[in-house]
Amino acid sequence: MDLPSNCSRHAFAGTSKGEWHYLFEIAWLPDETAAMFQSDFRFVADYLIRKRKNRRLRPLEGEADHVREVMELLSAVMQDTRFMDAYNKRIEEGRRWNMDAWIDEAESRGREEGRVEGREEGRAEAIRNLMKTMHMTAEDAMNALLVPAEARKQLATLI
Repeated sequence: MDLPSNCSRHAFAGTSKGEWHYLFEIAWLPDETAAMFQSDFRFVADYLIRKRKNRRLRPLEGEADHVREVMELLSAVMQDTRFMDAYNKRIEEGRRWNMDAWIDEAESRGREEGRVEGREEGRAEAIRNLMKTMHMTAEDAMNALLVPAEARKQLATLI
């Protein structure tokens, strides 16, 4: 089976019937093309394009008709549960926002989780350094760094 001659920018999937189907990488669509989406998929396309370009999301006009489904799709495509976590939290609290707010909350939660993880890793490294250079026990190093009692068990697993 020969590939079509115009296959330079797109992937193709062949079927047993000899048919070809275009597979598009949504994140690489030009902005003008993505702006043509009329359904809730426009939020997914905009998100993927912005992530590829490493830019903040721009506000999109309108409200998604199927917020849960959009968040489920983003969770699946990005392999990231933050989207559904943000959706579930807002539903639990009885709050409704536009799609930008939903996505922004999901990303903010991820940034905060990253900060917490980074602080824990930094503390663990400081403890290891004190143990190595000052010949302290883990307990003494935690005391020197004023690590709260409730954080010590978690830090002990990282040392």
